[in-house]
Amino acid sequence: MAQLPQIRRIYTEDVINSDGTINSERLLYSINLFIENTYNILDRGITYDNNIDSQTAELTFKTSSLYTSAKQFNKVTFLIAMGGKPIGCEILNIVDVSTNHQIITDPVSLAWSVNKQSIVIDFVAGLKDSTSYKMTVRLT
Repeated sequence: MAQLPQIRRIYTEDVINSDGTINSERLLYSINLFIENTYNILDRGITYDNNIDSQTAELTFKTSSLYTSAKQFNKVTFLIAMGGKPIGCEILNIVDVSTNHQIITDPVSLAWSVNKQSIVIDFVAGLKDSTSYKMTVRLT
């Protein structure tokens, strides 16, 4: 995770001299400390892994022969490893591994649920019957 600046607030007494004038050195020090920390955080890039409680999982599964006609789907389950309770699950990538990693061009979406300490992918729409897939998802 990115480091937070040491200063959360600049108080009047932090920068005012006893005679009521502003001590510009103390004021600039506080402002520059905040700017340097903020710059360093942004310079390294704001990423999910370093700044947002999330989890990425790579899953392999095969659809049933009745997937299209009867909407039968073999549920896929994986453990929750992130710190908080998941509020979203999105598909980052999905590939048909039955045919030399063919990219899926049709719209694909998923339905998911939480079962104790696991995520259950209840259904993935937009796939083909009896086909093996590799899917990467992100929980947030």
